[in-house]
Amino acid sequence: MKWKLAACRINKGLKQKEVAELMHTSNTTIVNHETGKVKPTIAQLKMYSQIYGIPENDIDCEIRK
Repeated sequence: MKWKLAACRINKGLKQKEVAELMHTSNTTIVNHETGKVKPTIAQLKMYSQIYGIPENDIDCEIRK
């Protein structure tokens, strides 16, 4: 089963602002990743995986090349 970024965050009980702080980025970046407006880098996907405790392969998002 693949998890959307927003679903991962909500399941972990975090707000977008909290994730942005953990990733040392802006709230806008988190919003853009969750809505698909901007694709995260592989490094950002790894950070999401660590924060949410979900394997990278189980997160449903395209990465920036």
